[in-house]
Amino acid sequence: MLVFKSAQSDLSHSLTLFTTILFSLSEQYKRRKTEKKEQYKNRTKQKRGEYKEKMSTNTATISGRAKEIFDQIRQERQAQGKFIKLQAGEKKVLQFNPNKVEIVEAEFDEPGKNTKRKTKQVHYGVIDPQTASDECIPMEQKEKILPMSLTNAISINALLEKGLNLIEIQRFGTGRDTKYVFAPV
Repeated sequence: MLVFKSAQSDLSHSLTLFTTILFSLSEQYKRRKTEKKEQYKNRTKQKRGEYKEKMSTNTATISGRAKEIFDQIRQERQAQGKFIKLQAGEKKVLQFNPNKVEIVEAEFDEPGKNTKRKTKQVHYGVIDPQTASDECIPMEQKEKILPMSLTNAISINALLEKGLNLIEIQRFGTGRDTKYVFAPV
């Protein structure tokens, strides 16, 4: 019996020692992991700071003339394209032709996938009143296509059915979070 108690005591002591070592190793592992995370955060912050500093020293001020040229390039590009696209936060007044509306099937890339998703869109024939008075642009180039989802089309159609075809459109958000507000002018 004495031998058994001695073996049991040794086993208990070994188990306690093993548990203590395991706990110590676990704490060391956690500490190292935390230190590595902090080192990574510090390196990332440092790289961001260096990048910002580099960018701030490499930026040039743009003259008023250059801004005018950039605007002119944007306007020329818009005049050449057949679609009107609003950027987030942008407002635009458009004149809708209620007789030039069609439903089309469009394909979009699925984000994060190599597949395309088919959906229906409504294409409205519109004219930007700002370019309508420009005689240098032929009439067929003045009329553009405004693509809208079926949901947004319901709001536009409600205004068109009331005879209101001069509509201010404002876009909020980007991607799938895009929202539009339509108001008669």
